[in-house]
Amino acid sequence: MKCRDIKYDLALYVDKALDENRVASLEAHLQKCPVCRQELSELAELRLKLRNLKKPIVSPSFVSQVRRRTTLELQVPSKNKELNQWLQFRIMPYFVGATASILIFTLFLISLFSTDTIEEKSNTTIAYNKIHSPSEFVRKNELAAEYALSRLSVASVSPSLNPEGSLVNFSRSLVDGKLGQSEMVIVADVFSNGMAKIFEVVQPTQDREIIEALQKALEETSNETAFLPATFDQRSDVVRVVLKIRGVQVIDKATKQKTSTKRKI
Repeated sequence: MKCRDIKYDLALYVDKALDENRVASLEAHLQKCPVCRQELSELAELRLKLRNLKKPIVSPSFVSQVRRRTTLELQVPSKNKELNQWLQFRIMPYFVGATASILIFTLFLISLFSTDTIEEKSNTTIAYNKIHSPSEFVRKNELAAEYALSRLSVASVSPSLNPEGSLVNFSRSLVDGKLGQSEMVIVADVFSNGMAKIFEVVQPTQDREIIEALQKALEETSNETAFLPATFDQRSDVVRVVLKIRGVQVIDKATKQKTSTKRKI
């Protein structure tokens, strides 16, 4: 038998509560092991000291005071307890009912406004679909593809203008005569998505606002880009072009009035 095997048996042996079958083996081990004998001696000494401890003496007055306080606590309900009972049986039923009513009314308002919002969005969607129908979008793409196909032989060096693009819209805005009879020459890079960027202004116009408007039109990134995408023209991703915009006065013989238009080369 080893020391760790009898570690928990020593206390039982001191209290004379150890099983008789293990007492003999424990005593045989104690005869050989001085360490376990020392530990057994310390446990016996500790047991003796605990038995000699005196019980605490409580004064009769203290006992009487504790009993009196306990009796008062049991007989007289506290104010907090009365308040809790009053809240539980008087206030809580009204509070629960009022809260439920407010919650139901709030849910009703939310459902009412959400229904109006859904109807408004539905009407907006229907109106948008009427204006921007898929058939119209497909038709515009087909026209653009036909236009690009008609000039496919030169499209590799001369990207096709977008018939509904920002550059065409820009040229239409010059009909009011802002450009006059002067001309403007620029060098621009046309990218694969149809957007372009001014590389150099060779011959500027006197009106700075026209240059800024042209730059904005070339850099349009929506579906109304200045040029058709590279997939339509079967061209490279970046093509450098020279744009020449000139104002021309046209006289309408029927009305004898001068109007301004433009040409782009």
